[in-house]
Amino acid sequence: MDDNRSLDRENTLDVDISKLTGREGSAATMQFLKGLIERYPDSAYAPGVQDELNADRVTYVAKRHDAPIGVVDGIAHGQEFESHSFIIDPRYRGKGVGKVLDEAVHRDFAVSRIVAYPFGQPRSEGTARIEEHMAKLVAYYKTLGYEEDKDAPPSVDPGVPMIWRGPEQVPQLFDRIKALADEISTKIEKGFGEEAATNFFKDGLRFAQELARKHPDTFDLYASYHVLTHSSPPYEAVPGRRAVTRGDFPGEDSVEKFLENHRRQYNV
Repeated sequence: MDDNRSLDRENTLDVDISKLTGREGSAATMQFLKGLIERYPDSAYAPGVQDELNADRVTYVAKRHDAPIGVVDGIAHGQEFESHSFIIDPRYRGKGVGKVLDEAVHRDFAVSRIVAYPFGQPRSEGTARIEEHMAKLVAYYKTLGYEEDKDAPPSVDPGVPMIWRGPEQVPQLFDRIKALADEISTKIEKGFGEEAATNFFKDGLRFAQELARKHPDTFDLYASYHVLTHSSPPYEAVPGRRAVTRGDFPGEDSVEKFLENHRRQYNV
């Protein structure tokens, strides 16, 4: 994978995104790599082997002034995208090109998998430098909403498996969060009025869902603070009740424990 060593900033370039499939997409990737090899002869850009006849291959090409400056390609497995290449021309790193390409993938797929490994580094770089680049690349993908894929099967290939899950993958979790928020909102309404409950529901639920997208397997406690306190940082308590802290819920490491502990807290 390409090393986007400069994280994407706000000065996103105006680029055009094309979605290609099969042989056409493979040809675009190969042509882009060929241009990089010619432009950066001392970097390890290998043309690789593409399954260009695979009808499930999907390629996204970012162009600026009709010239390709970035490519993401891989194989579609239903609603999952297995990325094989995520490459940005070094001249355009740090300008939001990777983010725009990745968003195009996320619009089409519910799950995106990628292996973070620096690609296109100078051939003279040693292991320590490659590991440094890989750490930066992992951090970069996390800014795009990916997390390390702990369930990825063992592989002899180097790199860090990462996964992005769209909201479609956690509908039941959203339903449970909504149900809990509704129950607690009713309690707040009885004690502090309808307006407080309404604001709690909108703010808390929205933020909880955002966190749930990023942590569908272990719902982050940070979201529970917001759901239960209905406040802005530093998360002061709702009127008449102290603020919630991490120490209130020791050992909470699953959605089920989250629901159980918080229902007990509110007697619902």
